[in-house]
Amino acid sequence: MSDIRYQLSQLFEVAFGVKNPVFLTEPITIGTVASRDASYGNIPLNETQASGATSWMGTPMVAPLTFRGGIYQTYGIGGQLEDYPLNDFMLPAATLMDFTREKNIVRTSILGKNGTVKELYSFGDWKIRIRGLCLNDRPRQNDPTAEQQKQNLIAWEKVAGHISVRGNPLFNEKEIYAIVIGSITFRQLQGREGVVPFEIEAESDEPEELLL
Repeated sequence: MSDIRYQLSQLFEVAFGVKNPVFLTEPITIGTVASRDASYGNIPLNETQASGATSWMGTPMVAPLTFRGGIYQTYGIGGQLEDYPLNDFMLPAATLMDFTREKNIVRTSILGKNGTVKELYSFGDWKIRIRGLCLNDRPRQNDPTAEQQKQNLIAWEKVAGHISVRGNPLFNEKEIYAIVIGSITFRQLQGREGVVPFEIEAESDEPEELLL
């Protein structure tokens, strides 16, 4: 079996146009430089970023993301909400994540002066883009196939509400503990059997508890 680590860069470039991505499956140890991509900058790992989780290759995963299992709701055939039990699901190890957030600012023009007066009212939600690869290599007997990982993602996309997430320092530092999936896209790579690229557009959510 070939070592998939040496193919991931090519697969990401073909699927997403990303060169030299930061692989979560890269054999990195604490204190080494995690990123070689100028768009991400050189980020030294610390104790919180080295999660202790390992990929199927046994290499450290820098920032694994797990959808927390539980009883969620989805729309049934008749349009009614139904309980939808889901187990914990860790996203595939080869995954990239981008975060964007805007401020809600009111701009007021002043007569006779250049520029505007800006009043900050609040922060918007984090916009999260998750791009990754479902891979078909299964060195461990219970490892899911690429198709099974795809079906898991489809099941989570059906959730009618927010999804609790955990285990990712990139989310924790931004105080993101729940997300809402806005869209999910699956691509096909010609001649790449057992590889399913996916892209998720999501937003952060802050669940509110109503006191009755």
